Formats: sequence, C-alpha cells, structure tokens
Amino acid sequence: MEFVPSPLEFDVSPDFGFLPEREPLQCLPEYFSPWETFARNLPQLVKEGESFRQQIKQLPLLDHNKLSTEDEWKRAQLVLTCISHAYVWCKGETGVAKSLPKSLAVPWVSVAEHLGIPPVITHSTFQLYNWRYIDSKRPFSMDNLEISVMITGSKTEVGFVSIPLQLEADFGKGCYSIPNGQKAVVNNDREGVLKALISLKETIVQLKKSFLRIYDVCDPEEFYNGLRIYLSGWLNNPALPDGLIYEGVNEMPLQYSGGSAAESSIFHTLDAALGVLHSKTESSSGGQFLEKMRYYMPPKHRAFIEAVANGPSIRNYVLASGDPDLNRAYDLCVEKLTDFRNVHLQVVARYIIIPSNREKESKQKGKALIGTGGSDLMSFLKQIRNETASTASCNNNIERDSSIELHKESIRVSDDTIMVSDDNTAS
Repeated sequence: MEFVPSPLEFDVSPDFGFLPEREPLQCLPEYFSPWETFARNLPQLVKEGESFRQQIKQLPLLDHNKLSTEDEWKRAQLVLTCISHAYVWCKGETGVAKSLPKSLAVPWVSVAEHLGIPPVITHSTFQLYNWRYIDSKRPFSMDNLEISVMITGSKTEVGFVSIPLQLEADFGKGCYSIPNGQKAVVNNDREGVLKALISLKETIVQLKKSFLRIYDVCDPEEFYNGLRIYLSGWLNNPALPDGLIYEGVNEMPLQYSGGSAAESSIFHTLDAALGVLHSKTESSSGGQFLEKMRYYMPPKHRAFIEAVANGPSIRNYVLASGDPDLNRAYDLCVEKLTDFRNVHLQVVARYIIIPSNREKESKQKGKALIGTGGSDLMSFLKQIRNETASTASCNNNIERDSSIELHKESIRVSDDTIMVSDDNTAS
C-alpha cells in the first residue's frame, strides 16, 4: 500500500497549515537584549546608514548556545535575519556591505544551521515566525495581526508580511483535503476523491481572493523603492556578484537566494497533490529553481511536500477512471491554480516591472527582472503558470493568457508581453 503522509507528523496543522499553531515568541531572554534592542529600532536605524553600521560593529558576540527552546531559536533567527539584512542594504545597492560583522555572522549561521535553513531572509523566517495577535481572543486573520519585527516600518511592509500569513491560514483550512484525497485513491473511493478535489478547488479560490487584497495594503512605489531591497539575497545579485562574507565563519563569500514567494510550501504542496510537474531543462529551468527553494523551507515542511509527491497520485486515478465528474473537478483545480499564477504575474508587473520602467537607467530595469530569490523573474513565473495549465486532463479548456480588472487597471499577461492599460509595457 502506498504511503499517505500524516500532516501532523510534518508540523502541518489541521487549522493553520504550515503556520505555527501558537503565537511566536515575542522576545528573547534578557541575555540577548542587545539583539532585541536593535530589532525594535530597525525602522529608525536603517535611515542612519553608516551610523547604524558603526553601532552594529560595537555589538558584542553573544553565545547562541544559551538559546534553549525551539521558539527561542526561531525568534533568534528572525531577529538576526532582519538586523543582518538591514546592515547589508541600509545604504542601498551602491553602498552595499560586502561582509557581515562577526557579532551577527557567527550566531546567525549557527542558528540557521540548527533550524535547517540558510542564513538569509526566508519566507519561514520573515513571515511564519513574524507575527503576534492584536487580540488573542479573536481568530487568526491578517486583520487581527501585528508584525513583530520590521525593517522599514512602512504600512506596505505590514501588508507584505500579512498577506502571505493570511494565505497560509487559508491553506491550513483546506490542506487536509490532500491526504484525504490520497487515502480515497488507495481505497478506490470515487466519492472521496471527488469530495477532496472540490475542497481543494475551494481552497485555491480562497487563496486567490486573499492574495488580491495586496492591492489594498501594499503600495507599489513604496514596495519597489523602499522594502524590496531588504528582501534581496546575494545569489545572482549584481550588487553582490561574489556573495557576502560572513566574518568569523568563512573567508570566502557565500551566496544565498533572498526571500521569495517560491519558498512558501503552499504551492509546492498543491503542485505535488495535483501532479503538476515543472521542467528542469537548461532552457526551462523553473523546476530547478523551485527545487532549490525547498532548501529554504523548514526541513519538515519540505519533507511533507516530498511525501505528498511520492504518495498515491490523485491525477493518475482521475485519468484512469474515465469519470467525467472527476475529470471536471480535477480540471477546475488546475484552472484555479493557473488563475492564481496568472494573478501573481500581474502583481509582479504592477509592483516590480512598471516601477522599474520609470527608472531612467536601463541598469535598474535589468535588476528588476531578477527576483529577490535570484531567479529570472518573468520567464520563471510564465513557465510555472503555463506548465500548470498544461496539466489539465483536457488542457484545451484553460486560458493561459487572461486579463483581470484590478483597481480599474487591466493587466494582460501573455507569453511575450505584459500589457497595462496606462500604456506601460514590459517585454
């Protein structure tokens, strides 16, 4: 009998999905107060540029081994990540720091190693560990959250962190339809598979609905010109072509991707559940990039994705069944996932490509086409979108090229261009 993964064994909650069920720790023990003091004041400190860097150089080298609980290790990862990225990028790309002081580098590398993720900003660190309730008696939702540690302090940063948190919660409410569907495959339970697909489709629809709230909470110019640089890593980054030196750890620079939506376990899991495969060839390397992004996830989460991918195939069951209702239900899931990825392309156009077109220097435009994770941004997103659409059992019924009215602006994403109603066009 094929193995059906139990989400709880992989730290996947029936209510919160990949989110921690408990509110993350909000402050480290007193010994680590120098870290916490910097973390609390980052929005003001990053404005000080060189003065901030000089203060960091006076920071004592604290013993990370004094961290005890897993919550403390995760809090330390959040705090050290935000301080370190603020240190590297506070003077922009032209004044980027090429090395990180020992007082940050040594504990950061060790804490990241303990958690099984790289010492760089990641989705799990900056989003999953970075929230607290406004009112603990009210349910989890982005409207009942505050962000624990911020770098710029802007409303856009609040929105940028809150939207993925809402998506994680949305996925949590429906993620058990995946193992339920796989169990139904094992038991040859046609009704069980159909029920799981209907639930999965509803979950994907809700993900898209929540994602579209980004237009209400994130300002494109504020994101592009203020926050985005702090999400950048040091792999395939023209500002740090050799990577970053972690003083006291390695004499040679190290290279890591920055924060990326591709590090969210949600869509890797949906792909695995629906049998969506992504090419890893030299000309279409999106699958390779996604595979690399799994190593930026908590180890148990990436293990869950692999367990789902290796579990009973819902797609194969549907195709073999010849059942028109099952095929329609499956294709609707693929269609809604394709819709989400098309909207993601439109959001990238609005928040990155269009602001970059306003840059006078073509060099800046070129940098905009590289995602903070280090990918060739638009070609990667288009490939993933198109490969999702082609997974449908009757793949002639899904539009890969669609337009959606967003805030009175129409953004149409085709295979070759992004066309926007305000006459901004990016190839």
